[in-house]
Amino acid sequence: MLIEDKYKQWRLDAFEMPATIEGVMDQALNIQEKAQKLNDSELSFTQQMEAYKELDLLFDALESLFYLMKITCSCDGVHGLQCVLDKTASVLIEDAKPFLTRLLSASLSDVPTWAQQLKNDSDDFNETGSDCISAAAFVPAPVSSHICAEKDSSALTTENRILVDRIKYRILSDPLEKNGFPRLFNQRANPKKAFISLIQEMNTDNVFEESRAYFDSMIPPSLRAESKMVSSEKSLSLSMLRAIQRQAWSHLTFSIEDAIDYIDSQFSLYDERFRGKVKRAFSEGRIRFISNQDEPSFCFDTPKGSFIQVYFVGDLESLALLTHECGHLLHQETVRNQFVLKQDIQPYLSEAIALYFENRLIKTLLNAEYVYLSWRNAQKNEWFDRHVLLVKFELALYQLDRIDCASIAKSWMQCNREFYPPYVMFDNEFAFKGEKIAHLCHAPFYTLVYPAAYELSQTIDETLLKKLIGQTSV
Repeated sequence: MLIEDKYKQWRLDAFEMPATIEGVMDQALNIQEKAQKLNDSELSFTQQMEAYKELDLLFDALESLFYLMKITCSCDGVHGLQCVLDKTASVLIEDAKPFLTRLLSASLSDVPTWAQQLKNDSDDFNETGSDCISAAAFVPAPVSSHICAEKDSSALTTENRILVDRIKYRILSDPLEKNGFPRLFNQRANPKKAFISLIQEMNTDNVFEESRAYFDSMIPPSLRAESKMVSSEKSLSLSMLRAIQRQAWSHLTFSIEDAIDYIDSQFSLYDERFRGKVKRAFSEGRIRFISNQDEPSFCFDTPKGSFIQVYFVGDLESLALLTHECGHLLHQETVRNQFVLKQDIQPYLSEAIALYFENRLIKTLLNAEYVYLSWRNAQKNEWFDRHVLLVKFELALYQLDRIDCASIAKSWMQCNREFYPPYVMFDNEFAFKGEKIAHLCHAPFYTLVYPAAYELSQTIDETLLKKLIGQTSV
């Protein structure tokens, strides 16, 4: 389907500053000036708290605008603004130290909810250290030459070189620890017990046996027998397999407007607090629709409401993905309404809630039980089994003798040949899909979150949802 131009871009006017290089720089200087007044001796503690909250929200909005601008603008000047934001952050950290010391010594009963959470977060950090990975914390290395093997260099595009360079830098800067896993893997997995059984299952020889059995169950015996013949003409392409997989619901199509209306109306049935939130985000231009499947879909929390980017081609999978991101939106905005300032929401909980919304809405839509059963099996294969594949692929990169385009492609194909039945055939371009996985460099081992979150989502009901939706961890 063609996406109308008005749906391809976010509207950024909500940030109340020009979405330009000059606008960001001016606001950064404004924040730096305000930060210097935070410790004015004439301010009472209550006034200091208000001043700190204002600064936090201003800088949060500035960072959010910068992040969204980077995604939609290829101008070199936009990316060069990072040093301006880094300097502003340093000024804020330094000027806020006296106030934060005073805040941490204050009684919980004397401070607002956001300040109580700040105190609790500080106590948790001092006791245990940070246990989460920020998706924005990993900065890829600049592009260097001759990353890939010389024999491949003539066939590589600039995009290939950049991707491989980033992967190489990430792997080489992430050492293996005593348990044999990379540092970033351990940070992502700790301290959640939910990951322990998952990691144990990943290390078994038959980890993909259930996945292969699932695909076998979809294929008519006669076709499966033909596909196992030696002749490549009788093999089943991956695109054909996917077409068979989605036969039960392939007739369903949705316009963007109908999808938004349906999601909003269903969400309002779950909890009155959700009424109108999705429509409001849509009408305010906070949902950006894309048609390139290689670009990531996500929901981004900002002080001006959550912003969504989502792949949408009008099929049931598009509706499910939009529902998933809107589930994130509800969670983020509920937490934001409660705490005002930005909170680190545990990915495990965040994804479980989004998966719950997705599954519940699709179950309501697919009245025919056999259709929903087909969908549910496909989603289990996607969110649990295939994401285990992605984790295994990510771990396999650490075992490579040489990190180049050819070796990455070889690892990717080995993992997929284990995941799919032996009669599935892959085209030449598929071998290079692995290096394009967005999480590889922007959120290392985030794929580990999805299988555990999927299992948690299956235990959530309406009562538990109302409890979890305002929480940042579980």
